[in-house]
Amino acid sequence: MIDFDKVMSILLYLGIPIGATFTLLVIAIVVALYLYPKCKLFMGDILKSVGWAFKWLRRKSVELELEGSINSFTKNFNQELFFPLLPECSVEWVTADNAKTYIALGKAIMKVSFSKDHDTNYYNVANTFVETALLPRAKTYLHKTASKAIDLLMLRNLLSRSHRTALNIFNGRFRDEAPETKKRFYQCEETDQKGLFKRILLQEYYFWGESLGEKAPSESHLMEAEKFWKWFYRLATRESEEMTELAFRSDHINIGVILVAHPDTYENFGNAPYVKRAFTYVSNDCKCIYLLSRGKQKSRIVKEIAAHLVSTGCFESLSKNPDIERHELPNEPPTLITCIALKPSYPDIILRAWDVIRHAKNDHRYIVGTVKQIFKSGVMVDISGLKVEVENKFLSSLGIQDARDYFEINYELNLRISEFNQEKNYVLLSNIDTDTDPKWHS
Repeated sequence: MIDFDKVMSILLYLGIPIGATFTLLVIAIVVALYLYPKCKLFMGDILKSVGWAFKWLRRKSVELELEGSINSFTKNFNQELFFPLLPECSVEWVTADNAKTYIALGKAIMKVSFSKDHDTNYYNVANTFVETALLPRAKTYLHKTASKAIDLLMLRNLLSRSHRTALNIFNGRFRDEAPETKKRFYQCEETDQKGLFKRILLQEYYFWGESLGEKAPSESHLMEAEKFWKWFYRLATRESEEMTELAFRSDHINIGVILVAHPDTYENFGNAPYVKRAFTYVSNDCKCIYLLSRGKQKSRIVKEIAAHLVSTGCFESLSKNPDIERHELPNEPPTLITCIALKPSYPDIILRAWDVIRHAKNDHRYIVGTVKQIFKSGVMVDISGLKVEVENKFLSSLGIQDARDYFEINYELNLRISEFNQEKNYVLLSNIDTDTDPKWHS
């Protein structure tokens, strides 16, 4: 091994300056590289190895930054939902020719090409992630402009909260989008300002896509998705006191909405009207019920109603964080919006219905049945989720020949329980209006 201390001592003894020595050494290396090809190859291999290491480190640092910021957004996005809508993101750098993406084991694998521009890298990964990971099943059945608009809003939100400088790329490309896509984007943006884009539209499209499974897309699926889009947009953008249809029912989407609009209603009647509405939705086979309110006072009320419904054992909450604050007007404090999603548990609802029937029978009280179907020979009524048929002879002492001439859907009947057998799923009911026995009372 060379003793550099001795070399320095010799150079100093000979009177050769150290600075000049290094200069001569550099010149010698350059001359060697110029004159001897093997020296060139040797030095080229060294520089290539160093260059590859630095390139790998740069790509790795960018990869970790992208994964960290996107997964941070994903975690915050999912924490308010019962079912995570976005998986974890993983980045792999490939060439442009073999760039592919896929979802495996709950993780979205982003295979994208590497760019020297950091904003471009971030935009490409974020865009590919949203297109691949968000609603992968439902997008098969959505209109392309609807799917694109949803992706654009999610991409814009992701970039806004994690890498704002990449918004310049987003804005430049958004300018060239089709007019219909832009129109739908603005609709999504408007509903997002109301706090309902993620909590209702995305969640219901997720459930919808899962329910369709692997069915081949058809025109009926497209029409179903479009009808739901229009219904949801009218609901989310409704003005205060505006009359809006609060339920949507189709082949694969069946939901109901309960609005807490007037605190006086709750103060005067308690939660009874809202509980009744919830079980009315249940009788219509709703798959999910959304409780909505605006303002702190109404937020307290809607949470109390939801807690009561959950306490019955008939509903499960799908909302982890129901509160959303939105700045709807400049220079004004944010508005508190509360959205709670409840999923009915139909086996528990049926058990509860039998308890209602049992207590009503034991206490000599009538129960309310809502007409759901009408036949010539009688009606089908719903009692707290349990459907029971009542024949004409038990509906009136007048001798009804055709029940369709006397009753309407959702008509409420006060019914006496003559007898029942839960094991045989049998209930004998009669209309209390035809009964004169004084022991039966309300």
